[in-house]
Amino acid sequence: MWRKEPSPVGDADRAPPRKTYPQAASGYDLKEQIGKGSAATVFKAWCEQEHEEVAIKVIDLEWFQASLDDIWKEIQVMSLSSHPNVVPYSTSFVDGTYLWVVMPLLTGGSVQSLLNGMFPGGMPEPLTQYLLFETVKALDYFHKHGQIHRDVKAANILLTSQGQVMLSDYGVMGWMVEGGVERKLAQTVVGTPHWMAPEVLEQRHGYNYKADIWSLGITALELAQGHPPYVNYPPVKIMLMTLNEPPPQLTGQPSFEYSKAFKEMVQLCLQKDPKRRASTSDLLHHRFFRNVKKPDDLPELLSRLPPLGSRAGNRVHTV
Repeated sequence: MWRKEPSPVGDADRAPPRKTYPQAASGYDLKEQIGKGSAATVFKAWCEQEHEEVAIKVIDLEWFQASLDDIWKEIQVMSLSSHPNVVPYSTSFVDGTYLWVVMPLLTGGSVQSLLNGMFPGGMPEPLTQYLLFETVKALDYFHKHGQIHRDVKAANILLTSQGQVMLSDYGVMGWMVEGGVERKLAQTVVGTPHWMAPEVLEQRHGYNYKADIWSLGITALELAQGHPPYVNYPPVKIMLMTLNEPPPQLTGQPSFEYSKAFKEMVQLCLQKDPKRRASTSDLLHHRFFRNVKKPDDLPELLSRLPPLGSRAGNRVHTV
């Protein structure tokens, strides 16, 4: 649907053959758990067939009310996704009652682990600016292809060792998160709705891609302040405050001041009326993202973090 037909090329110009990963659990040697959530666990694994380390997200399908046909349709969409700021999909398969999703291992870890390990009180604005800009580019790609990510947060923004930003948990994973949310709401046991837009929590008139923009705004607060809004409240209270209180803002007394452009960008994201929220195109042209560049010291900061399996902030926020 999105893939362009390749142009004729000579043998010398041909791209290397596409890797073929095993589609059975026996093809992988699970080495270390690097993330854990209620319904999913992420492992660092060795793939002997391709002689490389990979990341494997193992999802318990019994948590979700979805048919395998629906799941495979979403996986097909994932397999067509290709963007520098999107974690590439390698393969997936069902083993018993578990869905295994195989992806490249990004050794920089999650932005949440960087936040917790290096900036517990909030990140400097230039680093926040860079991480958010790269995330907006990924969301722009999804939205232009008719997809909603559904689970934007620091834990789902991953980094290579050199600081390249890649958004994860899209396609079937974000879609299954939504299914889990609906199930939990029906059972009156809510997950962690810090990043969820008001219209998502209401479940009244449906929602569109603008829900991702709200989540991006909450992620901006998370990066700037070290945590999402309402972090000390129970889930039901967070849901009620999101629905009934004015949108959260950049507050507190950090060691560095927030620019007017940053505050303005956050305000454009956190509009309760989705129609008034910025689009990804609006954000990419916003003055907050002028002259954005990757901080020179980011690779060095990532190298100082503990090994992936022992980092705080590697919890997989799957509902």
